[in-house]
Amino acid sequence: MHNSIPRLKRFGLLMISLIWTPPLWAEILESFEGRHYWQIAPWGDEASFGVSKEEASEGEKSLEIHFASKMANRGKGIVLERDLSSLGREFNLLTIDVFNKGPAKLSVALAVEADEYYESVALPLEKDWNKNLTFALASKTFKSKTSNWKYQTSVNLTSPPKKMSLLFYREGAAEGTFFVDHLRIEVDAGHAEVETPVGAPGAIIERSKKHHYRPKGLPIEIFIRS
Repeated sequence: MHNSIPRLKRFGLLMISLIWTPPLWAEILESFEGRHYWQIAPWGDEASFGVSKEEASEGEKSLEIHFASKMANRGKGIVLERDLSSLGREFNLLTIDVFNKGPAKLSVALAVEADEYYESVALPLEKDWNKNLTFALASKTFKSKTSNWKYQTSVNLTSPPKKMSLLFYREGAAEGTFFVDHLRIEVDAGHAEVETPVGAPGAIIERSKKHHYRPKGLPIEIFIRS
């Protein structure tokens, strides 16, 4: 009995149909093209900052942060914070772009104030561009007082976060410059509850190559030749 599906003589063809599920909503939180609401927290390491026309990944401007040896290094990281009380909406993903000009080595963590203070594991930043760095608030790789400061909890999302901070930890050179731009927030049903994958201590932060503003859900055919 012959198979009714013709076989390919020179290569096999595998067709996989996927559905891209669009986020419930997504928006740009900050692009630094106009007024912004970020500041350097006084309890962190000292740094200077201001809007710059260099290294913008969205629009024409970014936020430039500079630190030098003469500035206080308290070992707590440079803390870039923003109040969210006026935002008035929930989100479970934050995506950012960072340009590390160097020469210092940097890593970045996300801190969120909700029912208590949460801080994520820190992700090392590469030299130059680090685009589409995504923090999933539902991933169980945050620490808090309730978790005894172990990276094994997620942010309580029963109410909108009150404040967020980006903590930039540095090592090596005593001075450096980096740029932050294109901060995006979204509610994605696919990240409602995220377990930590084995061997991925930084699972809450995904070094994603895809853009989070996905097109509306349409069938996508992927052809794999073997």
